[in-house]
Amino acid sequence: IMQCDYDAESAQVANIRLFVAIEDAGAARAFPDGSIVDREGCLWNAQWGAGRVVRYSPDGRSLHSLQLAAKNPTCPAFGGIALGQLMTTSSRLEMTNEDLKQQPHAGGLFMHTIQANLGVCDALFDDLTPAQ
Repeated sequence: IMQCDYDAESAQVANIRLFVAIEDAGAARAFPDGSIVDREGCLWNAQWGAGRVVRYSPDGRSLHSLQLAAKNPTCPAFGGIALGQLMTTSSRLEMTNEDLKQQPHAGGLFMHTIQANLGVCDALFDDLTPAQ
């Protein structure tokens, strides 16, 4: 997973660098997919092929891992009362018939209870108002 400095005024990135190198999950190759940042500045990353969502500190240390009953998680999001739940979508792509028999919940939505008030609401971008 890469990180960079972002200049909102110019919509440019700079100082592109490695944030974290994803470790494989045993025999499974792990690939970073969707991510979200929580109130403490930690990144939650869905890891395709590894069936997990990992929470990383702002300096890239692995803090916590949530295992899912599907090998291809795609996108985490915060929700629930007090934004104390992490919901993660998953995919059935790249799965054999045998995989699907072993993982019948693949393609579903998974929910984990996390610390209350850890999630943040999405900030909507107003792309209809002309810039001043």
